[in-house]
Amino acid sequence: MKMEWVVLVVVLSICMLLMISSSAAVATNNAQVEAKAEALRNTTWWEWMGNTTTSHDHCSWDGITCNREGQVVGITISYNYPGFHSNLSQLKFSSFPSLLHPNLTYLCGSIIPNEIGTLTKLTYLRISDCAPDGELPVSLGNLTLLEHLDLSYNYFFSGAIPPSIGNLKNLIHLNLSSNSLSDVTPPSLGYLTNMIYLDLHFNYELSGVIPSSLGNLTNMEYLYLNFNQLNGSIPFEIWNLKNLVELSLSHNSLVGTIPSSLGYLTNLTYIHLIYNQIQGPIPFSFGHLTNLAHLLDHNNLIGVLPPSLGNLIHLNVLDISRNRIKGHIPLTIGNLSNLTSPDLSDNLIHGKIPSQLQNLKILEKLRLSHNKLSGHIPPLSIYIHFGSSIDFSHNDLEVWDYDGKIAYEDIIELL
Repeated sequence: MKMEWVVLVVVLSICMLLMISSSAAVATNNAQVEAKAEALRNTTWWEWMGNTTTSHDHCSWDGITCNREGQVVGITISYNYPGFHSNLSQLKFSSFPSLLHPNLTYLCGSIIPNEIGTLTKLTYLRISDCAPDGELPVSLGNLTLLEHLDLSYNYFFSGAIPPSIGNLKNLIHLNLSSNSLSDVTPPSLGYLTNMIYLDLHFNYELSGVIPSSLGNLTNMEYLYLNFNQLNGSIPFEIWNLKNLVELSLSHNSLVGTIPSSLGYLTNLTYIHLIYNQIQGPIPFSFGHLTNLAHLLDHNNLIGVLPPSLGNLIHLNVLDISRNRIKGHIPLTIGNLSNLTSPDLSDNLIHGKIPSQLQNLKILEKLRLSHNKLSGHIPPLSIYIHFGSSIDFSHNDLEVWDYDGKIAYEDIIELL
């Protein structure tokens, strides 16, 4: 009997301890949840959306996503209202250790706090159109689970891209465009081998050479390095980017020649190399780029237009004006039936305008001015949409008078 009483007492004691422990856990959780609500409330951001932020249920506020335990896993702020003046410093990032997906736009001023590096569960981070001051925090390198990082259109970001960004091995999408980043592009970007999208354009002080380590990013599909101060040549290692779809290196200070290896990136649909100091010929290998829709290249190119360009049957825009290309317009240009805007102006092209241009029946613009073309102008106008623009000026051409008149005389500039 005595033993039974002992067992009963022990059981009751355990039950009481469990109840006390459970109550304490509930109280602790409630305190944590209230602390998060208070941290959100202190930003004053939600007052602009008419939320009743006196409510303890912050998980019901617009832009807040919580998990089953009431932990904040997502914060979305996208205000662009007159009079909305808030900044990043108003949010205490360390109060949200479970945060996975912050999407913060149109927050003015301040800096990205170094404590953002404590949010090690983040898989997505967007802070854009915020105009924060200062540099990118080195602590971004702690966010090793990140797959999507967008810090674009902040304009006042300055300084270098921290080499620690190379720690983000899971990164698929990186957008640091339209900032004021300077210094060189870190070779550590070459560690981000899962990268599909990389955009560093419009950082006017970003200088140095294109790192050859970018050739390690064999999953890359979209690469935008335009409108910077990059110099040196296009690295041969770009040949490794077999999945590349769009490539823009325009508006830099690149030199050297176009590597023929570019012509074997057969998934390319878009190449912009304009406004650099690239020399040499257009590689014959470009004839392999049969998916190409846009080819833009104003540089110091020489040589002739390779007949292999006639293989680019999906080409829509061809602009290789303002170079020093010689030779004839290849007859194969007539194969480019999707071409709407060929611009071969400001070169040294000579010979006749090929009659095969008549095959281009959806032309919207044709620029052949400022060359050394001669002979008669072929009867192209019947294939030109009304309102199209044609410029054959500043050549040695003879006007072809067909049917007694020149069609669309008011919109065609001939000589």
